Amino acid sequence: MAEPASVKVKESPSWEISKENVRPRARGRDPKLLEAALKANPLKKPEIPELPVPDDSQDPLQLYYDFVLRVEQSLPGGSKELVLLLEAVTKRLVAHEEYKNSEKNVRLWLSYADLIPDPKVVYEYMKTNGIGTENPLFYEAWAVVMEER
Repeated sequence: MAEPASVKVKESPSWEISKENVRPRARGRDPKLLEAALKANPLKKPEIPELPVPDDSQDPLQLYYDFVLRVEQSLPGGSKELVLLLEAVTKRLVAHEEYKNSEKNVRLWLSYADLIPDPKVVYEYMKTNGIGTENPLFYEAWAVVMEER
């Protein structure tokens, strides 16, 4: 049966044909940012903006958390640059005792652990330094890593 002439075929977004190149995220992705990232030159090395410096009126954890989420959205395949960014952010947040068990801080550390070859090293570091030890997310993620052993 032929389609009526009034029915228009909707064009697929470019991410539909590039799904195998997009690293899944547990919290999903913004389709507009994903579309823009995939339309960029794929041979060009991804550029990550410089890590922001919080001023006195800003919460450093919120600033870094929001920044990392924006960067993650713009890097469909993940990258070495994202690992370096997460490493820099987590190192800066270690100095803030008040964030040690904050859910956002723990999520940043877990994102970092997910991207490196041996995540057990990160979990041991977190435990030794009391990062996330009062947050169930830490233990759930660590258990998953240990079960994969």
